[in-house]
Amino acid sequence: MYVSNKNAKERLDARTYFEGPKPSKEAIKAYPEIKGTRCHIWLGYLLDSGYGRICFNRRHVMVHRFAYEQSFGEIPNDKIVLHKCDNKPCRNELHLRLGSHRDNTLDKVTKNRQSKGDSHSQALRDRLLTGENSPCGLLTDRDAEQIRFKFNSGINSRAELATRYKVTYQIIDKIVKRRTYVKKK
Repeated sequence: MYVSNKNAKERLDARTYFEGPKPSKEAIKAYPEIKGTRCHIWLGYLLDSGYGRICFNRRHVMVHRFAYEQSFGEIPNDKIVLHKCDNKPCRNELHLRLGSHRDNTLDKVTKNRQSKGDSHSQALRDRLLTGENSPCGLLTDRDAEQIRFKFNSGINSRAELATRYKVTYQIIDKIVKRRTYVKKK
């Protein structure tokens, strides 16, 4: 994918805000060489994950990878581009470095950015609205009980139940397998 030309650099610079935020204290502690620099924030399209994406030569490319390649050359297959600044839309080549997935994991643990606690525990799943309590719920909990009974008794197939209750086969399958519409204890 590596292509170095003036047009590519101009496209990248056209949608970048050069007076972005300064890196965090944790990032500067881990990488002192970025002290005094600012992030170059990508103002173009952002993925839900927060990373910038650009279409170049009919291919979708992550902006930080593209910026790295434009400045330093091709990225080896076994490497990924990491942000020293921990700012996903940043494309400042001084804030980018090559590393492995292991390096990325160690970096996030060192800087205390890993997921933990209540946000990834059973407590969160218990608070989620499911079944008839969900704003998207199509059936009641009683409907789900009847569906399980009719299927397990051999009275109806999944397809017949889907037609009768005006839902998809997949919803019936999840109900039968107790992946949805399950009463909390």
